[in-house]
Amino acid sequence: MRFLILGCSLFAFSCTNGPSSGLDKKKGDGRAPPTIGDDDDDDGVGDDDDDDTTPPTIPLDDCPIPAGPRPWVYLDWVPPSEEFAFDDQGYLVNVDDGTDTIWRTPFGGPQELIGPYQAVEVAGTRIMLDGDLVVCNEWEGSLVRIGMDGSNEVLLGGLNSPNSVAIDDEGMVYVTSYDEVRRVDPLTGEMNLLKTVANSDLDGLTFSPDFQSLYFNHDDGGTIGVIELNADGEADDIYTINTIDGWNELDGMNVDECGNVYVLRTDGNIWRLLTDHTLELFMDLGAANPWTTSLNFGSGIGGWQRDHLYVMDRNGGMFDIDVGINGKWEPHLPPVP
Repeated sequence: MRFLILGCSLFAFSCTNGPSSGLDKKKGDGRAPPTIGDDDDDDGVGDDDDDDTTPPTIPLDDCPIPAGPRPWVYLDWVPPSEEFAFDDQGYLVNVDDGTDTIWRTPFGGPQELIGPYQAVEVAGTRIMLDGDLVVCNEWEGSLVRIGMDGSNEVLLGGLNSPNSVAIDDEGMVYVTSYDEVRRVDPLTGEMNLLKTVANSDLDGLTFSPDFQSLYFNHDDGGTIGVIELNADGEADDIYTINTIDGWNELDGMNVDECGNVYVLRTDGNIWRLLTDHTLELFMDLGAANPWTTSLNFGSGIGGWQRDHLYVMDRNGGMFDIDVGINGKWEPHLPPVP
């Protein structure tokens, strides 16, 4: 989350990857995003019929979408933070930058101290394939690996306000910063600039279930966009899917196993972007006067349910929403049956 908002009009923005390129607005046309990596020609480009490592996907016919609003309870034993993640041991893991501490919490509590981590503002938080935590140190402009023994190292520095993190099915780390989306190899440190989005405060990064589409939002512009990736993990296209009208301070995003995107606003509203690009208000938690900054589906381990969406309230707790549909598989978790 940013406390300084720079004025810009995103959806007149130009989007560049190198010298220049355009951003096409594809809103409300009733089509799913273009599929990258499975074309019909015989040129060998984009054909992945021989790929047996495809992440689990659910046929759309098997995807009934429970209507919102859905029932929820409030968990008052979760330590507050901007973001959090679920590991494969049944813990919620997060960094509380108010107390400069790293915590893990089993369902029902109590929280357990992992160690110290001093930072003014910790944003994006994900679990890597080896079980380490990766976070955005927004104030220092760095992407940081944190071990479960409390050790830490900088994976990438020199970023302009890094905010959100996503991990693909091969363990590559993706990070948003002001104007940019980058990909980092956590083993070699090699970095690639995927896209530059001029004058844009990018936030909320999450993959589609097949890891071919990388969703993001523009926090005060209210816009939801996507980067389509090819088989080599390079950006083929970038465009706007839809826009939430009115006042906005968007933050975390996540995706269910059927490909619907959930977008969180800091006032407790959760918007759901369906696979046909229809946008609907899924939940309004505003009556609780929350400060909501991130949301994740449960791991399915230790009581954190896969079909529940957990929403951080930085005022001191968490909403536990029974969505009725599982979240997408995360690469650090066991395979889905």
